[in-house]
Amino acid sequence: MIGTDMAEFGVLELAGAPIDLPLHWFPMYVYDTATYTPLEELPASTRELYDYNPDKAKQMLADAGYPDGFKLECGFTSVALGQDRASLLKAQWAKIGVEVDIISVESALQTKMGFDRDYKHVWGDDIETANPVLTLRQAGETGHFLNITTSEDAFFDEMASQIVTEIDPIKRASLMKEAGNYVLGQVYSIPLNTRPSASYWWPWVKNYYGEANVGDWGSFMPLLATVWIDEALKAEMGY
Repeated sequence: MIGTDMAEFGVLELAGAPIDLPLHWFPMYVYDTATYTPLEELPASTRELYDYNPDKAKQMLADAGYPDGFKLECGFTSVALGQDRASLLKAQWAKIGVEVDIISVESALQTKMGFDRDYKHVWGDDIETANPVLTLRQAGETGHFLNITTSEDAFFDEMASQIVTEIDPIKRASLMKEAGNYVLGQVYSIPLNTRPSASYWWPWVKNYYGEANVGDWGSFMPLLATVWIDEALKAEMGY
């Protein structure tokens, strides 16, 4: 992470728009105060990961036995933003001696290859953070179908096991906070940037308040059971 300027990815994501995206957003949801640890409260060794320092990153590679760097393949989706992110990563890593060969695939194949672990070195993908239990499991649990990092960590697996079996919400939140800080420090993945999202609906759609789902697997249909259309307002607005 030290050799990756994640702030630049935030600027790229918003095309320079003056929106303040949080630099530290992974793996816990920024606004979940029960599980999220602010950047300034993270251990010093973890905070340092967010300090972009290509010179230090290059020295770290040399200390690890790669004084001349190395080459690797990095897969990204072929959509325009995906290719822009790939190009930015390639340029940043070139400064520390890492030569990136960009592998470009369409979105559906990108998802399949990630789930199949059908990639050679590095794979770019999206991750949601609103569900802390799922986010943690996909961030580092051995064998979890969403954990495309292929990391294996017995210590973290034990933490994940405690989380999914703990029924006390306060104790579970405390465990998730600890596990989130741990997995972040292991750097199984590099969280390039977060992105804002929003729901929009016409004023004549009543009894709907922007919910995305009401279940762990994105169930939207139960919401529609109570939504109704104000036909008079719709007609008044010319539709």
